[in-house]
Amino acid sequence: MENIFLTNRKGVTLIELMVVVIVLSLIILGLVTFFTGGVRSWITGQNQLSAQRNARQAMDRMVREIREASNIIANSTTSQRINFNTPWNSDLYYAWS
Repeated sequence: MENIFLTNRKGVTLIELMVVVIVLSLIILGLVTFFTGGVRSWITGQNQLSAQRNARQAMDRMVREIREASNIIANSTTSQRINFNTPWNSDLYYAWS
């Protein structure tokens, strides 16, 4: 009678192949999660940097206009608005909102 179980065969079984696929899938899932978190963090940092840059430019412009201004008027000590005239004869105001 022939031996049903071959002891000298080459290749892999379906179970072994499925185990390898599952292990590799878990590794890839972990890497994707790691890189997704990194990209999200980078985008948040870029947005904060852009907001800081815009705020700095706005403050620089306000400082320049106020330093060059003449006839600065604040209506009261609790006023939330400052009126002033610029050297090129235009009326500007800044208001707290």
